[in-house]
Amino acid sequence: MPPLTSAPRDFLFQVALRAAACTRQRAKIRLVALDVGDVRTGLAATDSSLSATFPECIVQSKSLVSDPQARALLRAETKSADPVCLGVIAGVPEQANERQQQADKTRKFVQYLMACGVLSPQVPVLLVDEGGSTADARALAKSLRANHGRGKRSYVDDIAAAVILDEHLHRNREAYDRIRDVISRNNVAPDVNKDAS
Repeated sequence: MPPLTSAPRDFLFQVALRAAACTRQRAKIRLVALDVGDVRTGLAATDSSLSATFPECIVQSKSLVSDPQARALLRAETKSADPVCLGVIAGVPEQANERQQQADKTRKFVQYLMACGVLSPQVPVLLVDEGGSTADARALAKSLRANHGRGKRSYVDDIAAAVILDEHLHRNREAYDRIRDVISRNNVAPDVNKDAS
């Protein structure tokens, strides 16, 4: 069972192994991020190339276990056409001592999702410092409203999850470049003319 970890190296190793196995089976893949709050949890995901991040949904934290969209995002099986979750990045406020209680709640929430079967034991979970993701998400949402005329958005938990995920990808750019190489090698269609000769 991949552990709940704060060590990016361990997490990236597990993600690389899962990426290789899933893409050999021609499964679409993605990473998912959680911005866990007492009331709401924001979810974000990458595209199948693990390059771009997208806010996906905001669900009530207490009902995430039964939310079909959240369950689909966190799916670990390769049997359907839906993308497979390679790994989960969960934001925790690590830097401030007074926030330790929220960090403990996030860890317990992730463990609860594992115990309920929403998160598979095959899927590694990385706990990362969410350091200002909500403030960044609010600024981004405000910018989108100003630049694109979108309506006021009061909750930004899904955008905060996308910020957490984007920062993780950026911080580990070289490792994900290597993982993308594995993905592209596994997704190359066999040359049928080569076997015919």
